[in-house]
Amino acid sequence: MALTKSGSNGFNLIGNPTTAYLNTDVLLTTNSGLLSEETIWIWNGTTYDDYGSSDSFKIAPGQGFFVSASAAASNFNISEMMQVHNGSDTFQKQQQKTKITLTISNNDLVANAKVLYTESATTSFDNGHDRSVFGGVYTDVSLYTQLLTNNTGKKLATQSLPNSSLEAIAIPVGVKAAAGEITFSAETLNLPSGVKVYLEDKQENTFTRLDIKNANYKVLLPEDLDGIGRFFVHTASKVLSVNDNSILTSLSIYKSNATTLRLIGLPQGKTTVSLYNIIGKKVMLTQFNTNGNKEISLPNLAPGIYVAKVQTEKGRISKKIILE
Repeated sequence: MALTKSGSNGFNLIGNPTTAYLNTDVLLTTNSGLLSEETIWIWNGTTYDDYGSSDSFKIAPGQGFFVSASAAASNFNISEMMQVHNGSDTFQKQQQKTKITLTISNNDLVANAKVLYTESATTSFDNGHDRSVFGGVYTDVSLYTQLLTNNTGKKLATQSLPNSSLEAIAIPVGVKAAAGEITFSAETLNLPSGVKVYLEDKQENTFTRLDIKNANYKVLLPEDLDGIGRFFVHTASKVLSVNDNSILTSLSIYKSNATTLRLIGLPQGKTTVSLYNIIGKKVMLTQFNTNGNKEISLPNLAPGIYVAKVQTEKGRISKKIILE
């Protein structure tokens, strides 16, 4: 069946035309070259659930699902080799992954984002493990995370991380919500003993633990919010507080376009950013005051690997970036 793409919108609705179940593992990996990512999105009656090739999810006969085409006029393939029985034999059961489901409610609307921990994942984009927010419809409220490494601004409904990331990391959380009260909560599954989950609010300078029963974090938005840089999810075995030097884990730097460098999660105060090329030559220096995010215009630089050194009032950090 033919896939279409109009501008940046490559979402296509497909149905399982067979009388058997389809395994997303074979379905998505077979068609991987036609798709922007190995993900399907299925409407559950309230919102869209995302499944990747790593899930081996079984699509029921007649079930509709969305995929995202990477280019127009490509043909999506469904074949007999993708068909499976939907039995529940022991060999088909999978070990439950460590998972955090973060939820936000705003004016009776609810959205969630998931973080999975597995040894086969990395902190960069893992096709089939990391899945974007469904962008085929307009939503008034949205919740997502962004990558820890090689962040390009992709909004993730599900992010997979290695188990080693359960300590000393901060996951950027993006929120789209209308003015009014928003409430964060979290559900956890198979967290290692002693590991706690915190939500950091950089604007209010707070850490709130969310992995205990009935825990939540409420904040009143004076105006609509749509973006990244204020909220972060931390997992740690120690107790986190505002005295922690979270700049070392929560700062994200990436190229938002060909001439702009974007920094997310900066602490309040004076900041100095220096950019060095691969032989250690300083090619840019800028200073500014900020509390959150900052976009910096880049000079005309050759493609390659650079190191951004960021000095703030709470500490310093170096990040590698790639300019193409």
